Amino acid sequence: MLGGLVLFVCFLGSSFAETATPTARLNGATITGINQDAVSKFLGIPYASPPIGDLRFRRPRPFEIHSDRNVQAYGSACPQRVELFGRFVNISALGKGSPGSPNFASPESEDCLTINVIRPLFVGPQDNYPVVVVGVPAVHLLTELKNHGCSGFTVVALNMAIRKQRVALRWVKRHIGSFGGNSSQVMIWGESAGSISVALQMIGPDSGANKEDLFHSAFMQSGTVLPVGHIRDGQKSYDFLLNETGCAKPKTDTLSCLRGLRYATLKAAVDKGPGFTDYQSLSQAWIPRTDGIFLKHDPQKLVELGSVAKVPFVAGCTDDEGTVFALPSQNLTTEADFRKYVSNIFIPKARTADVEKLWTLYPSTPSAGSPFDTGNATVISPQFKRMAAFQGDALFHAPTRFFLQSLSGRQKTWFFLSKRLKSIPVLGSFHSSDILLNLTDDFIIRFAVKHDPNNGTGVVWPQYTKAQPRRYTFPETGSPTIGLDTERAAQMAYLTNLSLFYPI
Repeated sequence: MLGGLVLFVCFLGSSFAETATPTARLNGATITGINQDAVSKFLGIPYASPPIGDLRFRRPRPFEIHSDRNVQAYGSACPQRVELFGRFVNISALGKGSPGSPNFASPESEDCLTINVIRPLFVGPQDNYPVVVVGVPAVHLLTELKNHGCSGFTVVALNMAIRKQRVALRWVKRHIGSFGGNSSQVMIWGESAGSISVALQMIGPDSGANKEDLFHSAFMQSGTVLPVGHIRDGQKSYDFLLNETGCAKPKTDTLSCLRGLRYATLKAAVDKGPGFTDYQSLSQAWIPRTDGIFLKHDPQKLVELGSVAKVPFVAGCTDDEGTVFALPSQNLTTEADFRKYVSNIFIPKARTADVEKLWTLYPSTPSAGSPFDTGNATVISPQFKRMAAFQGDALFHAPTRFFLQSLSGRQKTWFFLSKRLKSIPVLGSFHSSDILLNLTDDFIIRFAVKHDPNNGTGVVWPQYTKAQPRRYTFPETGSPTIGLDTERAAQMAYLTNLSLFYPI
């Protein structure tokens, strides 16, 4: 999700190099960072009170520094549920660019609401450089507010994770000038969960009018608006948590009970629940949902209503977004298995008649599945490529196309598709492979500076419009090309309409 790493975007041309220990002034106090290589770092700056004890599962409370302090070490990582891809496939055999298990450099703690500011050595408070606020997983520019898991998204806690992100963005607006950043030129960037968080910030409270003026452009890789529904739809997950922690006893104030638990007890209970490498895969327990406050309607409804920050943005996907997430369901072997799984896991409220078309739009024929354009290759189980195509389209491609087509008439939009690493067995151009290959690094910098991914050389990346849905494609090999975003048009339109009626 959107995170606490703030990057300064600069064109390195100055011969000045700062050698003194870097400092900044916040609320009359001096904070002291550290110089490392070509950058100055201000690390582990708290922006909200620690969500521990009675503050667990409460709305974040902004925190301000009023006394001098050193900020030279990263803060703790927020609690994470470790996902192990290696349970399903031999990762080392897949070659370069394959996904592995996460490796968090910092120890985990609930006391993790900190922000890191990283700037080139030659930048000081007298400057006014563009800023990128980076989401998770971060590449190499910022540290993230790793806030997955139940402390972010519970039925009762009402979208705490995206609320914490909003508090972090307000901190950036108030204080980034003290570090030499331009609070009027802030771009939010994210990949996967971070990308979805960027989209959620775009449709957050009063985003249509952009009243808070917290960001001015956005860059999203593999994720936009999730087709999710009301917060009451997550009650089952909350009940599971109560049962696992012993907080489901009669006449118990369940939220007070959860707040009183030892961290280890709560974490163990969360880890018992399903993650995206478990059987139900992308139908997740702890996801943002409509709460009537931060998300006043279902996210896709808000897009339809135009309640979206009117800022230029780039969105992109990999060709085979769903292959990684189809690995846990390899035991599905028959037509009946596939239909039962999709109906029960993803669209349990849908009428049988409304989903009948899905089975023909996503047939069991391997050549129609993902990895796309690989014929009958990479078949590891009878329904794998079918499941990969469905999940990739339902959670990534269709929502992204809907987002672009809905908004391209009111703001500047660009779209890219990566087909790199298509030859990797089983996974193809898998989710996050564009990040591992650093495909978009230069475009991110250009967009933060100019709100345009082009630099006047090479292949011109045209804007995306509904009439001309042109995209910038990274093919399996060779230079980028320009094409039309029209693949699987019937499938995308069907999934979009289905999700509007039956959100997850």
